[in-house]
Formats: sequence, structure tokens, C-alpha cells
Amino acid sequence: MFIETGDPPERVAVPDGCMMFGVKLSPQATNEDIFNKWHGCYHGTSPENIMKILKIGRLLKPGDVDPEGSQRTPGRGRFTEATAPRGHDVNQYFFTPSLKYTMYGNLYAAARSYEDHETGKTYYVRTILQVRVKPDSYKKDRQTMGASGEIDELFSNDEIEWSTNREGVHYIFGILVHMTTEEE
Repeated sequence: MFIETGDPPERVAVPDGCMMFGVKLSPQATNEDIFNKWHGCYHGTSPENIMKILKIGRLLKPGDVDPEGSQRTPGRGRFTEATAPRGHDVNQYFFTPSLKYTMYGNLYAAARSYEDHETGKTYYVRTILQVRVKPDSYKKDRQTMGASGEIDELFSNDEIEWSTNREGVHYIFGILVHMTTEEE
């Protein structure tokens, strides 16, 4: 399932099977009317990164320096400037309208296993940020996961990855937690 968001409308997958935790928005986001005018999308990240992202209040792109002085590097298994295909700029913010893409290949929203000590059951948890991005501020591009087949029936592999190097054109408004008892 999908819904259309923003002006002009753009498809975004419905986050079925996820728990959502809202994030307090800045007055600027409210003034921008992001829930009516901006496009919905996702950004997969590890549970370890959630607190840092919330503390900073925004995503960082590779090359940015966080408040502790650490320089952000491309995520595990992602392209660096040296390994990226020709014309692929790694120093951008990356989003997708597809929840499946955030979880594909265990790269963006990599599954973390947790054991319930009472039941002995193992759970696999992924964290995904819900984001609004300003229309006409990003470009759509092909998937960069190396998939040979269709990743998500709702979105073409040729337009499933969105990116921008522009500042101030995205707001995080939710944290999604996707939990299963089987590693996907």
C-alpha cells in the first residue's frame, strides 16, 4: 500500500508492520507546512545512530562533523568517493519512498538481534526514520544496492533512491521500529 504526499503528490509506502514514535518538530517545520506540501520518505539507520541523530536534530551527510567532532563517513557497505560509480555523489542525504528499500540487503536499516530473556525468543529489530523532504529539492535515482530484480513492486528500481546535498530541506518526524521473529 502507498499514500500520496506533498504538492505535487508523490507516492510513499505505508509503514505497515512498524511501531511509530513521533519526533517533536521545530516551529520552522510547522511554518513550512511539511505534512501538506512536502514529500514523505524514509531513511534507514541503525538503532545505535538514533540518539545521535535526535540530539543533533537532523541527518548528517558524509563529510559533515558532528558536535563531538567526529566526521561522518559513508555507512557500512556503502560507497565511498573512491568506490562509487562514476557520477554518484556520496556526500548527500539519502532517502527513499520505499520501506522495503531501507531494509534491503541489511545495509541501511540493518537488523539487530535481541533475545527475550524470559521466553528465549530472538527478535530482529530495524529502525527507520520517517522524513519529509521538500519537493524539487532532491533527485530520484536508480537503486545502488546491486539488486538484480525488483526491490519493491510499488516503486521502479530506477527512481527508488532519492538524494540531495541541500541543507534545510528535510525534517525527521518519526522513528519507526520494525520487529520480526525471523531474520529477513
